[in-house]
Amino acid sequence: MSEIPDPQMFATPLSTGLGKPPVDNASSRIDVSSIQDQVVNAIRDMLLAGEIQPGALITESALSELFGVSRTPIREALKQLQVEGLVEIRPRVGTFASKRSLEEAQEISPIREVLEGLAARLFATHRDPELLAKLEQAVVGSEADVDEGRIDAYALKVYDFHDLILEGAASPQLTEVHRRVNNKMAYHRKVFRTLNQVDRPRHSVQEHREIFDHIRAGEPEAAEEAMRLHVRKSHVQFMKALVAQQTLPPLELSGK
Repeated sequence: MSEIPDPQMFATPLSTGLGKPPVDNASSRIDVSSIQDQVVNAIRDMLLAGEIQPGALITESALSELFGVSRTPIREALKQLQVEGLVEIRPRVGTFASKRSLEEAQEISPIREVLEGLAARLFATHRDPELLAKLEQAVVGSEADVDEGRIDAYALKVYDFHDLILEGAASPQLTEVHRRVNNKMAYHRKVFRTLNQVDRPRHSVQEHREIFDHIRAGEPEAAEEAMRLHVRKSHVQFMKALVAQQTLPPLELSGK
């Protein structure tokens, strides 16, 4: 097996606006003041953004060279990412980016539905004014993006919307559990595939508006139900895209 970086591990990021674009000097991703945390976050971002393809071989030596750090923080980061379900470490074989089956996606989605529904309920209960203003700004910006066909920009605002919902829930434990579930679903790729479906962006932004309206009005039950319905609809579209992807030849993502 060849070591990374090579096209088998790193795909040229899709022009979806998902994740952060690659930088000329990858070591700039790392803040030396907190090497361990920064290494974990950087590799996680690469996995979720699709820069490291599912099933790809990941070597400590390549990541060490890429980030300009020793192998020790790389090794510890990969162990943590295995706990999060993002990589699979096979003894005497190697470390690989995790793949997710249709069955796993079906099992995980209802869990995410419950978590995000609870977050919306809690936000509608707390209604922090500053966060409400930020959420409204995200919704208004999303509506403008969809109206003008800027789906890549809207995809980024989807993350902002759901992150703000979790922040508004004011529950660190809920946020942590949700992050782990989303990692297992490779959330960044999920959003891209879902929004690629015909008419999904417009329906999605309308659902965001409804959720926001219930939260602003202080309607916890309605906010929770609207969020759960939104997650459910998104999952249906995602599964359609995932099934289609598995029945078609793999796309060439390297730009070659």
